Amino acid sequence: MKYSVIPFLIVFLVSCKENKDDSFIRLNHFDGINTGFITTLCPFIQDAESFGTEEWVSACITIEGFTYERGFLYDLRVEKKYHDAFLADGAQFYYNLKEIVSKEKADDEATFEYRLKLIQGDQIINYVTGDSESGYSILGKAEIECGNWCDELTSKLESEDQLTGTFKHSENGKIRLIGLRSE
Repeated sequence: MKYSVIPFLIVFLVSCKENKDDSFIRLNHFDGINTGFITTLCPFIQDAESFGTEEWVSACITIEGFTYERGFLYDLRVEKKYHDAFLADGAQFYYNLKEIVSKEKADDEATFEYRLKLIQGDQIINYVTGDSESGYSILGKAEIECGNWCDELTSKLESEDQLTGTFKHSENGKIRLIGLRSE
């Protein structure tokens, strides 16, 4: 009778170990401009220790089995795996999706900002691509609906050295410009 508990105990301990290797991460409802090896948009993430704080990191991570959709806040259970080889231009680890714990649509009134133009050293960096005819986007990845702000955006992109835009989410992953600030 006492030997019948041993297989159950072994399975229980192994499953506890597997769960210990799992990590929980949160992805914010908008991405950040990441200027690593290449300049691109990457989701803002938090690890479990940062949940509930204002600490977000823009990180270009790979989550196998998961597709990020702008406009939603995600809590994910993932397995963290280390790359076998050193990658000079990439993260030393990647994630496998285990479970989407929650996917919550961002509040309709939620706003966020992007630095559209800035001075870095002696260079002016412009993160806005496109033009008034073809449409604007952030680095070709987040389509901007500029509405009544289109003329001002066009003018300020040509005349200002530093510019920040305030946005809200729109349909289909697009972002809607609601304000501009020269700095």
